Amino acid sequence: MSAGLPPVKRAKTQSPTNTMPLTIGTHNGSFHCDEALACYLLQKLPRYADAKIVRTRDAETLAGCDIVVRACALVVVSAGACSEQ
Repeated sequence: MSAGLPPVKRAKTQSPTNTMPLTIGTHNGSFHCDEALACYLLQKLPRYADAKIVRTRDAETLAGCDIVVRACALVVVSAGACSEQ
């Protein structure tokens, strides 16, 4: 490390509200390559590298995930609100 440079910060890989790994939610139906690809690509990002993938159709469980991917939608869950992108 060069003198005078600040230390490099690591990306957060845990939920801000607890010490559990971040969660990526998706449906548990038949295989769709777009959700599979979305989960794979998210796990390539430093923030989601250790994320757990939750496959379910239960709305309450999906609402507890940090991010939810669906066909044609990306749902970001934060502070109890969902935002479809």
